[in-house]
Amino acid sequence: TMNKIFTKENKNRLKIKLRKKLNPYLAPFRRQLEGVNSPFTIISNNCWGSFTYQKYGLIYRTPTIGLSIMEEDFVKMCQNLQYYMCNAKFIFIKPEESKYYEFLSSMGSNLEYPIGLLDDIEVHFIHYKTEQEAIEKWERRAMRINWNKILIKLSDRGQMTLELLKNFSELPYEHKVLFA
Repeated sequence: TMNKIFTKENKNRLKIKLRKKLNPYLAPFRRQLEGVNSPFTIISNNCWGSFTYQKYGLIYRTPTIGLSIMEEDFVKMCQNLQYYMCNAKFIFIKPEESKYYEFLSSMGSNLEYPIGLLDDIEVHFIHYKTEQEAIEKWERRAMRINWNKILIKLSDRGQMTLELLKNFSELPYEHKVLFA
């Protein structure tokens, strides 16, 4: 009874709901206390960037919101970021055409979301319902990128190699972080 109510999953849901309700009130104080006073862009391979923008009550200055990009593709994209953000165009593929289909299926992903190829980079729009929504939000947010203040953030989902780690560390950005 009470144990069912206070499961780890329910506690996490409650934390997220509470955070979403409090963010608009706390964001101005956080920005002031932590010195967040100029627009910045987070290029992330998962949803981490959205939580950061929400925490500070800022508009999304990145197209990498509500999606997932596997490590190999993400590092490759960051090696030529201007091209992928400004010039490359999406085509959409079926889930079984994904080069990560086997890996993601084994992790329990149902792949019931749009999957786009941005030239040769596979982008999984996990929080989008349609291809049109994914493209519209990507393009609108890509126009907001602050090219002078970029943070690159990569989370390892089990596909990291020493070569990718080396390539990530050599990316030409002052601010980058890897969660492994």
